[in-house]
Amino acid sequence: MKMSGGVAWALHCCVALTTSSRPVPAAKLAELHDVPGSYPAKRLQSLSRAGPIHSGQGKSGPSRGNPAATR
Repeated sequence: MKMSGGVAWALHCCVALTTSSRPVPAAKLAELHDVPGSYPAKRLQSLSRAGPIHSGQGKSGPSRGNPAATR
C-alpha cells in the first residue's frame, strides 16, 4: 500500500500521541520526525477536525489523542 508522506506522518503522530500520557507540543512532534517546525500545523489541524486528536492553541500548542475517537 502506498501512502503519501503527509498521511504517513499523520499516522506516526497518532501513534506517538496515543502512547503518551500527556499532551505533546507540535514542535516536539516535528523534532521527533525531523521535519520543520511549521510542518505539523496543517496536518494536526486536519486530524483535530476529523476527531482523532485534540489540539491546543498556537503553533506549538499541545496535542493529545482522543480516546473517544477509537470507540
